[in-house]
Amino acid sequence: MKKKSIINKTFLNIAILTTSTVVIWIIFDVYHSLHKPIIPEVLKKQLEPINPTIDKNTLEELKQRRFIDEQELEKIPKTVTFETEEGGEIQKELKETQAATTSAQSSEAGLP
Repeated sequence: MKKKSIINKTFLNIAILTTSTVVIWIIFDVYHSLHKPIIPEVLKKQLEPINPTIDKNTLEELKQRRFIDEQELEKIPKTVTFETEEGGEIQKELKETQAATTSAQSSEAGLP
């Protein structure tokens, strides 16, 4: 008789835990579906399709831009003057890094 009551209590405990788990799960799902996150306006704008037509005016403006070659870059002064609020001047020497020189030479070599 005692063995039967222990099995019944165990079965009752499992049934209560399973039922409470299912009820909590349903409540959580209902809450989650009522409080769905809203897509921000920025993301909505990013999701809009892009216009597939090519703007020829913009392409022409890009073609008319001036190209600065290595010789013109060397003419730019390497000293920059900054004025402070007190009226004094601070001069700062701009140093060319090896990476900038290397990248300029490689881009020049790639030109026809």
